[in-house]
Amino acid sequence: MALDDERQNPETGEPEIMGVGCLSRDHSAPEEAEISVLVSDHFQGRGSAPCSLASS
Repeated sequence: MALDDERQNPETGEPEIMGVGCLSRDHSAPEEAEISVLVSDHFQGRGSAPCSLASS
């Protein structure tokens, strides 16, 4: 499963991607899953990833 987190840029009104995430599961261990998150450099250190995961 892939997710993206975007917002509307307050200056331009255009959508901008803050980050993307991926949830993957190994079929040999169906009770386990791995999540990865990639946050745009512009949003690093602003707490974007935890908020994104909480709202998903």
